[in-house]
Amino acid sequence: MAYNSTKVDSHDEEDSNDDFVVGVKMKKAPYPWVDDNHHERTSSSWLPRSLRDGILVCIPACALLLLVVLFLPHNCRGGSMSLREQRSSSGCDTAFGSVIGVSAVGSVTAYSNCNSDYISNLSNFVNVTIPGGAGGSVVVPDVYTGMPWQCVEYARRYWATTSPYTLFGSVDGASDIWTSLHHGTFIESSDVVVQFDLQKFENGGVNATSPPQVGDLFIYPIQPGGFPFGHVTVVLNDQLPPTLNNGGNDVTSEVHVGEQNWDSFQWQHAAEGYSRKLQLTYHQLSRRWSVYDPQGKIAGWVRRPSQRS
Repeated sequence: MAYNSTKVDSHDEEDSNDDFVVGVKMKKAPYPWVDDNHHERTSSSWLPRSLRDGILVCIPACALLLLVVLFLPHNCRGGSMSLREQRSSSGCDTAFGSVIGVSAVGSVTAYSNCNSDYISNLSNFVNVTIPGGAGGSVVVPDVYTGMPWQCVEYARRYWATTSPYTLFGSVDGASDIWTSLHHGTFIESSDVVVQFDLQKFENGGVNATSPPQVGDLFIYPIQPGGFPFGHVTVVLNDQLPPTLNNGGNDVTSEVHVGEQNWDSFQWQHAAEGYSRKLQLTYHQLSRRWSVYDPQGKIAGWVRRPSQRS
């Protein structure tokens, strides 16, 4: 390592051959890893004091910066690509922002995120028309829906633009909707905040006595197989199996979902207005409901109120 050997005047010098690095006096050593007494030093003790102090100051700040970079609000499914690859729009499955589907219920458009790993670092806003006084309507401008075109953005935009016009709060990843959020808000034309409790039904659990409804959110937890942030889809149909006694046997049907960033190809069932279909089962003996996706575990479904309060 080369040091700046510019001399400075000092009445306290003990050796006229001392070097000064950034104004800090430092004695020369025969070897950088050995001190003046020829004792082995620790791996950092031979560094200039100012540099050592700088490293110590940097450690917590650099660690925080690393965490921020690693946990950018990616939200949804994805692989293990490098940050450089994640920030690149080359190699898109489909062009970023192109239409990949429109929900049959609510007519909410889903857009391509380029691929499952791309991070746009953009923000999306929509104008929302809500009921007004005397049977009229009011336009609420610039309602934030999230980062284009992540799965969380689609779920929040679906809730924002379909009755009863609601929002859920900010999350780092889709799985946080299940683990961290407990309330939502109605979109209002004033600054008044009208809050409601989120209803959560654990998949196949003791409280899963109410089947998924249109507008419910299926939440995937963090898990292996491409779910570093979980995933969220929107329920788009009420085609539920009958709950009549079938000799105690389980009754199965299918439930349709809409989503973004499952992948960025056109929805498999775009012509019918939904992305994928999952298996829905009513368990006769326990009187519980469960939904099954062979590609990933679903924690449960989250519900908002059916009408404005």
